[in-house]
Amino acid sequence: MSKTILKTGLTNFLPKFSSLPPIPNITSCITSLQSCADQTNLQEGKKLHSYMLINGFLSSPRAITSLINMYSKCNSISDAFLVFTSSSNSQLNVFAYNAIIAGFIHNEMPEPALQVYKKMRVAGVSMDKYTFPCVVKALSSCGDVAGLKIAHGLVFKFGVDHDLFVGSAVVDVYFKLGLMEDAHKVFDEMPDRDVVLWNAMINRYAQIGEYNSALECLHRLRTGGNVPSSFTVTGILSVLTMKGGP
Repeated sequence: MSKTILKTGLTNFLPKFSSLPPIPNITSCITSLQSCADQTNLQEGKKLHSYMLINGFLSSPRAITSLINMYSKCNSISDAFLVFTSSSNSQLNVFAYNAIIAGFIHNEMPEPALQVYKKMRVAGVSMDKYTFPCVVKALSSCGDVAGLKIAHGLVFKFGVDHDLFVGSAVVDVYFKLGLMEDAHKVFDEMPDRDVVLWNAMINRYAQIGEYNSALECLHRLRTGGNVPSSFTVTGILSVLTMKGGP
C-alpha cells in the first residue's frame, strides 16, 4: 500500500473516529450512575453495573458507593446490599457504609440499617457527619433509647458534635422518644443555631403541648440576633391558637 493511499485513508477515517462517542471511563460511569439514581432508572443502572464489572471498574471504592446509592434510590435495596456484602473491606470506606445505611432508611428498613451500623463499629470505620443523622433516625424508629445514648456519645468521639445537621437530628430524635430534657440540653450546647433550627424547636414544643417553652424559644431567637422568618410566625400562630391566645 502506497503512502498516498494510506494518508488518504487516514484523512477520511479520522473525522469519523473523532465524531464517535468517547469510551466510558470510571468517572463517566459514576456520573451516569448518579443520573440513573436521580431518575430512578434501574434498567440503565444495571447495564452500567454490567459494563463496570466487565471493564474491571469495581475495584474502586467510589464505584461501589455509587452502585449502592443507585440501587438504593431505585428501590432495589436487595441489589444494593448484595453489592455491599460482595465487596472487600478495602472497598468499604465510610462513604460505602453511609450509602447502604441511608439506603435502608430510604426504603424504611431501620433494623438492617442498624445491623450495618454495628458492623461499621466492629470494623473500626470512622464515622462522619453523614453517618449519624441516618443512624439516630433508625434508632428512633426502633425506639432504642440506649442505642441512641451510645450513638450520641460517638458523635463526640468522632468530633461532629458541633455540626448543625448532626445536632438537629439528635435533638429531633430525643424529642420523638419523649426525652425533652436531653433534647433541650443538646440544643443549648450547639454553638451555631440558625433560624431554621429555632423554628424546628418551636414546632416541636408546640406538637407536644409545651407552649410556654415554644414562646421562650421565640424570645431567645430574637434576643440572640436571629430574624424570625415566615415559618417562625406560622409556628407561633399555631402555638397561640392551641394555647388559647397571647
